Amino acid sequence: MLPRVKRLVTIWPEVNNGFTFRDYIKSKHAGLELLQFYVMVHPASASLEEWAVRISRGQIAVNSSPVRDAHYILRVGDIVSYTRLPWREPPSPNYVDVLYEDDDMVALSKPSGLQVLPAAMFHQRTLLTLLQRHYDSPAAAEDHLRHAAIAARPADTGMGRQPREDLAAVAAAPDASGSAPQQLAKSGGGGGGGGGGGGEESSRKCPHLPEMRPPPPSPPTPNQQRRHQRGSKPAAVKPTGVPAPVHRLGRGTS
Repeated sequence: MLPRVKRLVTIWPEVNNGFTFRDYIKSKHAGLELLQFYVMVHPASASLEEWAVRISRGQIAVNSSPVRDAHYILRVGDIVSYTRLPWREPPSPNYVDVLYEDDDMVALSKPSGLQVLPAAMFHQRTLLTLLQRHYDSPAAAEDHLRHAAIAARPADTGMGRQPREDLAAVAAAPDASGSAPQQLAKSGGGGGGGGGGGGEESSRKCPHLPEMRPPPPSPPTPNQQRRHQRGSKPAAVKPTGVPAPVHRLGRGTS
């Protein structure tokens, strides 16, 4: 298991706070009625009857003012917004591990299933919201997220390998016992084991990182052996003055 500096944990509410979707009216949509605009631009979000109900409820605003008239005529430069009522988001992890952090960057190990930015059904259960709650500043959280090295766990890679970002973060993250290079140079305990070179061998091991040894060479296949045997024979000397054979190409041409 990779070491971590700390773990950021939060509690997701049962439902989120809703979300506001905005559209900017351009010349091609100017002159449309409010209901006509939403049915034409967002047909997959709701039917005509559902959009009419949302307008009557005051969920649609034009230039930050609620509009309940479905026949309101839109103009160029208007900002129309639809506020979706709070909904229950799918289950999602409520934590993220911080592998390294300083004034300029943060290296995170994100669990599988935690979405990074708001989209689709996830608008609150995201990594961005988790960082905002930790730093108590949306701007600071977005700045850290912009400079974050987000590394997936081995399960996310699909191959069971440690991603390079995680290994680099571990190598750069100091703890209370010393700096990062000193951590990587420490031995994995006081056990002896082995002959006279055991101390030197243990000093190169890191207790947290897997040993990266090249895989043993696989035995050559019969085809490889035959190719090697053919390649080891001396090349035949071509006689001079003999024309090269003509090979037939497609459609009977030569």
